[in-house]
Amino acid sequence: MSETPPQRGFRFEDPRQARIFERLRRLIGEGPAQFFRDACQVRSDQSSLDARSHLAAHALREVESALREVLEPFEDGAAVPKGTENRHMKSIKKVCRGLQVPVEVPLVPLWLGLTGKENPDALHNRAHRHDLRPPRPVDESFTRWFDRVLTIFDVVLERAEANYSVVFRALDALVAKTAPGTGDVDWIRRRVPSTPLTHGYFFERLEHADWLEPLADAGLLTLVPPLDRNEEEGTIGFPPWPAKPYLLRMAQTGDRTI
Repeated sequence: MSETPPQRGFRFEDPRQARIFERLRRLIGEGPAQFFRDACQVRSDQSSLDARSHLAAHALREVESALREVLEPFEDGAAVPKGTENRHMKSIKKVCRGLQVPVEVPLVPLWLGLTGKENPDALHNRAHRHDLRPPRPVDESFTRWFDRVLTIFDVVLERAEANYSVVFRALDALVAKTAPGTGDVDWIRRRVPSTPLTHGYFFERLEHADWLEPLADAGLLTLVPPLDRNEEEGTIGFPPWPAKPYLLRMAQTGDRTI
């Protein structure tokens, strides 16, 4: 069984950071939440790390891409194809439409301001080094940029929570299939939030044996939630294994060897 990496005594600096972290865990997945926590920790670190701004920006970039992967299908169930020109920008606009965010809302230009090949505030430019120069410092400019990214995450996750029924409708459509179609299993792995809630919803309702081998091959049957450790209280929680109900049903049918 996997475990959530220890927080090493880190405490979020403000309620907004803690709120974003908890929503990422609950709505998107443990992985993006951990990237976000590390970004906040590196950003606040007063140690001798020289590349703090780059490390924090890289972690935030991972969170932003995870958000778009999950939220793009909120509009029409589709994702922006790879190789599309200006794909990052189009992905953001698609997410905003799916979250029913009008173009005049400040979130849209604020988020689009993280794109652009030559834009110094683009996520990739904040994360990457500049030639062989020393790392950029955590200065006032970076602090403003970091705060801007957190504002985007906070608003996007709030809207995602309000529109989260889209996820369950997509899962209902998958559960209704007697066998997975081309790309269905990869869709679950990449586009469905990797949370106990969503995976539990899917596996509680899945009845068809022809899903078994593709799900196993993709590693989705062995995704065990991390232990829920509370270092302050000294307790350990054991979250339920989402795939267990489905595996028990398949074992009872005798149609497959598990």
